[in-house]
Amino acid sequence: MRTFLISNGRTLSQMTANEATMYRQEIERKEMSSRLISECLVTLERFCFSMPLDWILGKEEFVAAFLHLLREPSGEIQIKAAACVEKLANRKLEPKTWRQLISQLPQSIGEANAVAQTDMDEARVEAAVNGGDETPDALTIQLEFHIGLARMLSVMMSAHLANITTDKEIMSGSGPTFQSVSAFLRLLVDMLHHPSGRIAGEQINMWIALLRDPHNAKSGILTPFAQELLTCYMDCIVRIRWEDVEEETHPQSSIFAASWDDEDEYELWMTHIRSKASQLFKFLGHVEPGMVSSALNSRIQGILAQYGNGQPGDHLDPSNNQLTQQSDACFQFEALHQPVEYVLNGVPSWAVEDNKQQNRQDNKREMTRSQVRNALAQLANAIVSWSPNYLWLKFWRAALLDSLKTYWKYEPSTLLPAIESLFGYMSGPDEWRSSPSPTNEQEQDISTETTGLRKKSGVALVSISKNVPQHLVPWLSQLSNATNSLLSSNKLLPMSEMHMYEFLSCVATAVEEPVARSTFVANVLASSLNTLESPEVTQSISSVDSLLASIGVTNESNLEARMTDPENVKAVTDRYCRMFSSVNQLLSVGKRCHEAARKRYKNFIPLQDLSIPVVDLHASHFPDEGPVSIQELSLNDPFAPLAHRILPVVTQILDVTLGIWHPDRQAMLLPNSIQRYALAISDDEAYLSQKHDSKNGGVFGEGGTAGSVVAGVDRRATNLVPRWSGWLNELRNTCFQLLGMFAGERVLYAPEVAGFFPKFVSVIADPVHLQAMEHRHFNQFLKQ
Repeated sequence: MRTFLISNGRTLSQMTANEATMYRQEIERKEMSSRLISECLVTLERFCFSMPLDWILGKEEFVAAFLHLLREPSGEIQIKAAACVEKLANRKLEPKTWRQLISQLPQSIGEANAVAQTDMDEARVEAAVNGGDETPDALTIQLEFHIGLARMLSVMMSAHLANITTDKEIMSGSGPTFQSVSAFLRLLVDMLHHPSGRIAGEQINMWIALLRDPHNAKSGILTPFAQELLTCYMDCIVRIRWEDVEEETHPQSSIFAASWDDEDEYELWMTHIRSKASQLFKFLGHVEPGMVSSALNSRIQGILAQYGNGQPGDHLDPSNNQLTQQSDACFQFEALHQPVEYVLNGVPSWAVEDNKQQNRQDNKREMTRSQVRNALAQLANAIVSWSPNYLWLKFWRAALLDSLKTYWKYEPSTLLPAIESLFGYMSGPDEWRSSPSPTNEQEQDISTETTGLRKKSGVALVSISKNVPQHLVPWLSQLSNATNSLLSSNKLLPMSEMHMYEFLSCVATAVEEPVARSTFVANVLASSLNTLESPEVTQSISSVDSLLASIGVTNESNLEARMTDPENVKAVTDRYCRMFSSVNQLLSVGKRCHEAARKRYKNFIPLQDLSIPVVDLHASHFPDEGPVSIQELSLNDPFAPLAHRILPVVTQILDVTLGIWHPDRQAMLLPNSIQRYALAISDDEAYLSQKHDSKNGGVFGEGGTAGSVVAGVDRRATNLVPRWSGWLNELRNTCFQLLGMFAGERVLYAPEVAGFFPKFVSVIADPVHLQAMEHRHFNQFLKQ
């Protein structure tokens, strides 16, 4: 009837009474049939899941009915038919049956698409005849069917990987079975171009499983699709502004609105797809390094050309005309970091390294190696030479520089300029503020955006130095001078200073000569050690009262006013930060040295002279090597020679810190309405002590209880009271970790510190300390 009316240029309102009656009867008959078939498919879905396969697959007509119903959209018939086939695909199908299905499915889906296209054409013509302006969106209408179809096709492949790897035709790359599998994969790849990321999300597990299997990689069955896979999933992880979907300003807003209920659901899906995509990118880089490296390079070159200068300059901050996180350029570069890092991690070493001893007879490998090295060289040069003007683009450039660390293992020619750029980001001015900040700016005076850039740059610096320290050793003196200049400039945040020390310690571990290595580490930590030995710190840790006074816990009559006095808060905070930062820097560098010492195998600690008759080769225990000197320990660990300066200070800090919890001291602090908060549990401890809903940020999220150590006072406010508990907690735990590290390295038992050992034991094993410890203290004490 509909076709008859359209062909005659008539509308539904122009039907005669008899035609209208016949039309209604036809519609009702179709709806009743659709409901009946739909309910039958619900039953058959359970049947396909549970009943023996020989009952189901004994006749070809049974499955053929499902394939035929894929073309019927009414009553969700096609969705439920796809669900029935999915249940069958989840079961162990015989190779013959599986081959039949994968050869029939592309044709059936093609017929379903043809029917859907015909229906949509008729609907458009009908809308035009009726004078309607809006044309239906076919992709939005069929979205649920396409999602179910993608899930069914993925299961059909991923649940029967053994049928691929054991088939000689498929592995040889020829024959009808190979053609069927290739056509099936072609269909899946074509579906990845669907605007909704939900389609790609349903397929990603299947592609990871295919790429992970080494047999598939060798057969070359995935080679024609590698570049498209990379491009489609890189497009998929580019974030969209949900407000554009809600306001219907995005070109695909109707599809996105149908794909996710709200922004929270979209963000949850984006987190999931990105976590999965990291594996996909890594396997793609390993299976097809040449093709994927070239495609990645082309993608980056294109994005740099299109968005590298902040184009199109949308969603600017009105106070400074800087790009924000909602700008298109930021979305594009945010989505670049992950594929660059994981593709480079996945590229095999033979495809990157320029080893003259490699077998040059393998022409295919040699061509791939040349292709990979050329593409990655262009990629690295493009990122290193990129000089963005916007702060958020600098942030993502720092992230991209971090992702190049794997490449720099083999080709470090662009490494030094990248390090210099990160140095500049860590000490640069606060560009987010409209007016320049003073040179001695403190952390609370710097914008959150600039703090994030400095943190990201510091993390990238440490990450690079941990991966390629051997390539930085030739420039050690220049790097040391540059870092010392920055450390003395008062431009670095405490966090950035920590990153600088970690960076230098990582580079120092690559120095081969033990004496030079130890000397360099000592020079790096000279400032921290001098601070801990300064009169200010010595006075602060001379007694429990002195430590409390140094953090502002005093008996002054106007104590409450002093707690919020800006000058007093700044002076006390700076004094505490100088002491704690020095201790924390020692711990950070010590950990890096300790990790490197465990990997170093060239210099073993020598055994003491043992006479041959004493050694029982059949004994269950190897003879003790006796006391080991610090000089011998320093062959592996350059941190060991500093023990004689570190141990006395750290032990004294721990002694007075633990003394705050002695009963007599608690009796003095607890009655005071302000001083009692020095004994409180910090926000961090409260957060770690129980499970929290990470979606809302836990106690640190919006509406959380962070900062409620003092009722009504935010922990970031200009107030000392909420800070005491966190200060004492981190100071105590850092000292525990330092002493535990020295014990693990056997520095505590070296002859050079034998005279200090009684003092150490008197503090660690002090019965008053042990009895006064709370459970949270004792837990950390035993761990370290």
